[in-house]
Amino acid sequence: MSKGSIVFISDFSDIGTDTAVRQAMQRLSKKEFIIRLSQGIYYYPKVDKLLGMIKP
Repeated sequence: MSKGSIVFISDFSDIGTDTAVRQAMQRLSKKEFIIRLSQGIYYYPKVDKLLGMIKP
């Protein structure tokens, strides 16, 4: 997962169960490490030192 990319829950199906992956993504979203775009779709933002988080 590289910064500035959009990721889907299904991208992590080989790591754990669907429920576990959804819960992990929800936790990362609450900590603002990733941004939830829609159900099952997340954005891993790029961060610029001057501008801060660069949104899609």
